[in-house]
Amino acid sequence: MITLLLVACTYFTYDNTTKFEADTTDYQVAFGIFVFFIVLLILWIILVCCMWSALSLGASVLETASDFIGDNRFIVTLPFFAYLLCLPVTIWWVATEIYIYGLGTPAFMKDSFICEVVASEQSTYLFLYEMFGFFWIVSFIIAVQLFVICCSTCLWYFGGHGSDQGDGDNPHLVIMSIKWVFRYHLGSLAWGSFIIAVVTMIRVTFEYFVYQYEKAN
Repeated sequence: MITLLLVACTYFTYDNTTKFEADTTDYQVAFGIFVFFIVLLILWIILVCCMWSALSLGASVLETASDFIGDNRFIVTLPFFAYLLCLPVTIWWVATEIYIYGLGTPAFMKDSFICEVVASEQSTYLFLYEMFGFFWIVSFIIAVQLFVICCSTCLWYFGGHGSDQGDGDNPHLVIMSIKWVFRYHLGSLAWGSFIIAVVTMIRVTFEYFVYQYEKAN
């Protein structure tokens, strides 16, 4: 906002230095832009003053988040480990789906050197079953990662590690969060990831129907 005001002031000053008369079109346009940005700047200052408590709270949250990352640097590697866990699952799923696709009956097309594989009803169901399992496993890995991050944050904050009297660094928070995953919350995370997999499967199914409809038209 301040940058736009400076641009308007520069344009207005430029018109004055070129000796434009006050009743010319260029002078009036520059003056109108200047007044417009002055009004926007005043409104922006009023909004900042009215929302000062929310801005202060946001700044405090960002400061606390930076302190948490500084005290728990290992937490930033969790998405990388989740990616490493999802990578072999993805490779296994792709290889399995290719094998399932090859279970169909080959149908040779005229004037074509490539045959079309016609899938049977059993292979189609198996394909959908493997796809749903892939969505479920990946969703579960992501859910575990998010739970460990959230649990470590709560333990750090409510344990007083981020206060001025706290010691700050505590490398056991992530280990304790992982322990809680497998001891107390494994079923909840599996059920939540199951719901996400069902929703994802429904979305993919509808996208396939839309693709077939567009292809037919």
